[in-house]
Amino acid sequence: MNPELVESGKGLAVAEEGCLSFPGVYVEIKRPRWAKVRARDLEGNTVEVDGDGLLGRALQHEHDHLTGKLMIDLVGTIKKRSSSAR
Repeated sequence: MNPELVESGKGLAVAEEGCLSFPGVYVEIKRPRWAKVRARDLEGNTVEVDGDGLLGRALQHEHDHLTGKLMIDLVGTIKKRSSSAR
């Protein structure tokens, strides 16, 4: 519960991302290679999950949803137009 992105880093990576919010749309997103998320379990204990590569990207992508950001918000206007044409 109440996850927070507490740390990210280890360089940047550009990779194509998709999202169930935008079926069939894939855009290249630059993100840190690694991320750590802290949350609470059902008993109220603090838990931390960290991941590198795809897991790190997924943690950041899902955290973005919780803070009101969608992947399409992370790209420029030209990229938005070209992605919707796919």
